Amino acid sequence: MNPSLPPMPRKTDSAAESTHEEPAPGALATALHNLPFLKSKLVFLSSCLPGTVRENLVQWLLRTVHEADFRLFEHVAGLPGLVLDIGANRGHAAISVLRRTRRIHVLSLEPNPAMWPGLMLIRILHPWRFRYRFLGAGNHTGHAELLIPRAASDLSTQASMDPAEFEKDYVQERLASHGHGGAAGEFSHRRVRVARVDELRLSPDVIKIDVEGWEAQVIEGMQHTLSVHKPMLIIEINNSPRWAPGLESLGYRFYTFENEKLLHHADWSSVPGLNVICCHPDSTSAITRHFLPKS
Repeated sequence: MNPSLPPMPRKTDSAAESTHEEPAPGALATALHNLPFLKSKLVFLSSCLPGTVRENLVQWLLRTVHEADFRLFEHVAGLPGLVLDIGANRGHAAISVLRRTRRIHVLSLEPNPAMWPGLMLIRILHPWRFRYRFLGAGNHTGHAELLIPRAASDLSTQASMDPAEFEKDYVQERLASHGHGGAAGEFSHRRVRVARVDELRLSPDVIKIDVEGWEAQVIEGMQHTLSVHKPMLIIEINNSPRWAPGLESLGYRFYTFENEKLLHHADWSSVPGLNVICCHPDSTSAITRHFLPKS
């Protein structure tokens, strides 16, 4: 492992393999969860908090899912496992997983340090099952440049390490709708740390990838992890021709989550929706095996 990298929890050292469920939240969190009146008051008071904290607190209290595909975790609520959350942003995917499971751990990677308040809140709410690192995933270990739109704060979700991402019509339309002209001077350039997932030496059961055009580089840096551990992948559909054929050559098959089950698609280019779910038929993960047809 590269000594310059921060220490990363391994599944073998994690409570993810433990038979114990996460301890119940503290008395205050329990009261807030059980008393709708206090919930509504806290939602109101949260308007004084940083945006990432406010959004995460509301999502956590209301137990909402940020994307419908993440409801699949309700079907494996009692199973242990490790979810590697690449491109965590404020942590909305982590909350969707943690609020629907009892024994699954989440490790979030996010290169933008502006997201730390929201991620720290999740760490406080789930101290036994959640960790995060300010680190990007890629095809090399070192540094990369993260481009962040300077306009409205919610455009930070559009940050990318791929400058070509901002040339896409739908991205430019979204930026324009927030008053962003797309000129070079309207982006903040931040030098961030990146690492190959293979160098983190993890044994994930699920890897979520939402990296705004950087998918191919992320997948290139996890070839050993994919070959050995065969985790389920939940990937935002973006630049699919750059990375889907490589996954197919590794034996992965492509699915969508519909009607509370995985629906197989023989052709990756025909997958509809926001995310594609990739599963390997030889995976030994209990999470993947739960969804695949029983042999």
